[in-house]
Amino acid sequence: MLSEQEYRQLTFLARLDPDDEALLETHKEFKTILSYIDKIKEIDTSSITNEVQKTKPKTIVSRADIQQNTELELKQIIALAPDWQAGYFVIPEVIESEEH
Repeated sequence: MLSEQEYRQLTFLARLDPDDEALLETHKEFKTILSYIDKIKEIDTSSITNEVQKTKPKTIVSRADIQQNTELELKQIIALAPDWQAGYFVIPEVIESEEH
């Protein structure tokens, strides 16, 4: 459970006012979440095993890191562009200007 002192310490670290009205509801919700976590901690998981690791070994796949020339010719770039003018991509207007 979250004590009042711990709550004030957390708000101090977060640079928040502990007496702020907006934080009081958050403080209550946080205490509720922590109580759920405490309930989960009570569950006995000692009989649960990690079967995934036992049945499927990890395989590391790697490749050689080889430098390759990935430069495209200007003609190829222009062919890929939806619209090209004066050396630039032309894209549709996203934000309407006030002039329209």
